[in-house]
Amino acid sequence: MSGLDSFLRGFGLFIGRLAVAFIFLFNAYGHITNFKGTLDYMASGVSYPESVMRALLIIAIVLMVAGGLSMVLGLYTRFGAFCLLLFLLGVTPQMHGFWHGPADQMMMQLGQFTKNLAIFGGLLSYMAWGAGTWSIDTVRFAGK
Repeated sequence: MSGLDSFLRGFGLFIGRLAVAFIFLFNAYGHITNFKGTLDYMASGVSYPESVMRALLIIAIVLMVAGGLSMVLGLYTRFGAFCLLLFLLGVTPQMHGFWHGPADQMMMQLGQFTKNLAIFGGLLSYMAWGAGTWSIDTVRFAGK
């Protein structure tokens, strides 16, 4: 692989990690700063006791922050991508199930559902290929 190809691959994987991480970190921040509002939104999609909803929201925030920071840094990237996949597996059908929501929200929920599917595919790529050369993982494993 030429130097330019190597640079472009490393740069592309780095920018991709930042883009994927941004959506999770941004949403985690919103969930933290508007915890009650997020619980209210969750209650519109699922009907669990409030204590369960709080626990699920805390787990979701932990997965988003841990996975997002892992992706940004390129540190334990495969594990970070796995955390974000777990988050998506729980949230996507539950909160964006376009097939069981009100008809007037079907298109919005379908958009969220398909967006999450696309992100899911990108995360699978990071699980398969790792972070790329512009990462802490690459530095950590360089001598091994």
